[in-house]
Amino acid sequence: QTKAYKESLAVYQEAVAGYEDLLRQADASENVARYKAASAHERSIWQSTAPKYDIKSIPATDLLEKDLTAATEFLSKEAFADAAPLLEKVAVGYAAATKSLIAGAEFKPKATKAKASWLAYAKSKGLQTKFTDEYGARFDKAEQQWGSGDLVPAGVEYQALFEQYSELENASRNAGEFRARASKAKTAWEAFRSQRGLKHKLNEQYAGQFAKAEADFKAGEVVGAAKSFAYLEFGYKKINADTQQVLTAIN
Repeated sequence: QTKAYKESLAVYQEAVAGYEDLLRQADASENVARYKAASAHERSIWQSTAPKYDIKSIPATDLLEKDLTAATEFLSKEAFADAAPLLEKVAVGYAAATKSLIAGAEFKPKATKAKASWLAYAKSKGLQTKFTDEYGARFDKAEQQWGSGDLVPAGVEYQALFEQYSELENASRNAGEFRARASKAKTAWEAFRSQRGLKHKLNEQYAGQFAKAEADFKAGEVVGAAKSFAYLEFGYKKINADTQQVLTAIN
């Protein structure tokens, strides 16, 4: 009886496993048609887009072709559960490759121009910043990736670098303007204070903040420096105006 029970249990378990596999294959078969159409669509878009940029194939699409071959073999065996995720991967991969190619082709020249513009501006103003080396290293890596056909990370990086170089230069230019205005307000206050022999509790505080903003500006921390200079311009103008108002009231 024990032997018969074990044999019956084994048969039952095998039947359950087979039934579960049938359910899994049935569920996957519903996805196969959708993913197969999507993969074919995205692949055709890539194949019509790539030649416009003198691209035949890239490492990423070479791998996708292998996945597509494997998916086709699974389909021939009606192994839908194995084919479905591969077809989905092919569809997503080709869509990403096309998007990266177009983005890279658009932002590569923009990033190159933004980089050159920043370097020229930084040189003209004698600016030193950690971002110059950091962005430069990333740009060189993107160039290497693009040249080797690794378009997906390169396209993303070109777009990011274009935005970051542009932001860095814009911030630097604004910081320079705020710096000049803060310096003018500081000089006006110092001249008035010196002329009247005045002391003020904020003199040392503002002097320290101005020195730090100057150091940040020269180190390339231009966004923080711009905010500090804007604050200092307002502060110096306010103590100058408030002090003059008090002296006028006294006299």
